[in-house]
Amino acid sequence: MALSTATVLAPTAGEFDATAYAELLPRVTVEPHTQTP
Repeated sequence: MALSTATVLAPTAGEFDATAYAELLPRVTVEPHTQTP
């Protein structure tokens, strides 16, 4: 998520905004998926 957002913020296709990525990455939380019956 952080990388895709940083890519959208970049002004040129194929690049990413490293500053935005570094700021957003700590906000990302990965949790295991649990099945709902």
